[in-house]
This record gives sequence, structure tokens and C-alpha cells, in this order.
Amino acid sequence: MWTCPDPECSPTENPPKVEEPDDALRERPPFSTSELAEWLKVSVATIYGWRRMGYGPPASRIGKHISYRPSDVQRWMVQQGMVKTVCGGECGGTYWHRQFTHVEG
Repeated sequence: MWTCPDPECSPTENPPKVEEPDDALRERPPFSTSELAEWLKVSVATIYGWRRMGYGPPASRIGKHISYRPSDVQRWMVQQGMVKTVCGGECGGTYWHRQFTHVEG
């Protein structure tokens, strides 16, 4: 059984469905640090903190500039459960994959 993040939605045997990757993400140029922060809805300081801790998507440095390839960002997001997923239950809502819970029975 799968539970949805929406408390009004009853548990279902239908697993949530991961949405296809965003074509706009695949076709865009590399992210700057500020663009990545905006995309992920976190602060620039969070991105820098992640880099210091060895967390976050892999980055490339060219001189003093840091950039993030969209494919690396997308791969990292999938690994973190940060992919849009549609509930297989009654609500049909879209949530982050990590918000769903698989429970027995």
C-alpha cells in the first residue's frame, strides 16, 4: 500500500508514478550558483554550504566561476527523491517522490 502526502487521500495499492524529466531542464545551458538556488528553491548560501560539505549536485569550475550541468542536477535530484510524482490514489496530486510512503498491508 502507498500513502499519499495528502491526508485526505486514502492509501492505495497503485504506486505513485514518476513524471518524465523536464525537457526544459535537459535543453538548458549550465546553471550558475544563483540559478541553481532559484531552481531548487533554496538560498545561494545553502548551495555553497552543500559544496563545502560535499553534498549537492556535482559542479564544474572554470576559473573563478562554478557551473552545474543540467544532467548532473537532474541525476542528483532523482537520487534525493526530488522528482515530481503523481499519486496513484484518488487525489491524483503531484508531490515530491520522497513524500510518499510504502507500507505493508
